[in-house]
Amino acid sequence: SSTDIGAGLPSSLINDVLVAGDGAIYVATTAGLAWSRDKGKSWRFSRGSDWLEKNKGRWKPAKVAPDAAQETLLLQDDVTCLAEDQRGFLWLGLRHQGYQVLTRGAGQIVYYSALEPGGAKPDDYVSAILPLPDSSPLVARYGGEVGGVSVSARPFK
Repeated sequence: SSTDIGAGLPSSLINDVLVAGDGAIYVATTAGLAWSRDKGKSWRFSRGSDWLEKNKGRWKPAKVAPDAAQETLLLQDDVTCLAEDQRGFLWLGLRHQGYQVLTRGAGQIVYYSALEPGGAKPDDYVSAILPLPDSSPLVARYGGEVGGVSVSARPFK
């Protein structure tokens, strides 16, 4: 895809699919997050904050205005996994940026893993997120702590 937001799927390389409690379908791809609110008839997507740099490296880069504002909420393109907690927050695992949490409908960033105690970790690859009742989800990190499961996912109350 040559834009940061748009219609359709940003990539055919799908890492995860989530049907949320409100019926919305979310798709994690290597080139961003897509969602459908009409049972898959139409799709919208948002790319990660790194899409402009990736576009510059393409064989035939898309023409992008020099002052193009990135409207994406994603910290990076490569979304590895998805989960929804009991309050309806959408958790996205990322290949190099840990995880981030969005309000339902991918409306606002609520939290991201660089805010954890200890801050951002280099190449923080999240491979799975397990929602738990009345608790923060468990976050599995490739090569991470405690057998790959983070005990430091933000505790929401």
